[in-house]
Amino acid sequence: MKYTASAERLKTLLKQKNLTDIEAVTRGQLVGRWRIREDVAMDWNFDDNGSFNSFFQQLGTHASQKNFGTWQLSNNRIILLISRKQEKNSIGDEKNKRVSEEKSIQVIKATDHELQIILDGKAISLYRS
Repeated sequence: MKYTASAERLKTLLKQKNLTDIEAVTRGQLVGRWRIREDVAMDWNFDDNGSFNSFFQQLGTHASQKNFGTWQLSNNRIILLISRKQEKNSIGDEKNKRVSEEKSIQVIKATDHELQIILDGKAISLYRS
C-alpha cells in the first residue's frame, strides 16, 4: 500500500512537469570553460577532444578538489569519466590518486553563456568564462 501511494504521487508530479520543454544539447555547446562563484567555486573545462578538468571548493575554506578525465554527452546528460583526483584539505595537505569513477549530470539548458544542470539533486547555473 505504501509503495502504491508513492507511485501514484510520482505519476501526479510527472504530469505537472512538462519535460518536452528541454531542448537537445550538442557537444559544441558544452565545449569551453564554465564557472560559478556563489557559496561554492566550481570550474569546468570541456575540450573538443573529450578531455575535461574540474575544480571545486566550498568558499570560506581552503579544502578543494580537482578532477581530471574524459567526458561525453548522451541524451542531454554529461557523463564524466574521472581518472585522477587531486584533493587538498583545509590545512593544505595535498594528495593525488588514480580513480575510476563515473558521474552523470543532467543538462537542463545550454546557451552561449549559461549552462543549467542538475548536480547531486540541485539545480545549478554555470556561466561561460
